[in-house]
Amino acid sequence: MNVPYVAMYFAAYESLKTSIAGHSKDDRSRSFVHVLSGAGAGAVAAAVTNPLDVTRTRLQTQDA
Repeated sequence: MNVPYVAMYFAAYESLKTSIAGHSKDDRSRSFVHVLSGAGAGAVAAAVTNPLDVTRTRLQTQDA
């Protein structure tokens, strides 16, 4: 794990959790909200940080 991924993941997770659950405190949908929020946050974080990882890898593998 790297810092940009984790930072983006938690920001997206909290935002998605609030958007999906709203202000409802229903215990039956609680795990469903966490699963959807986690999956969505992982997808967002991967989509945002992947170009950074590709650029870093290309720079590291260039001939000097």
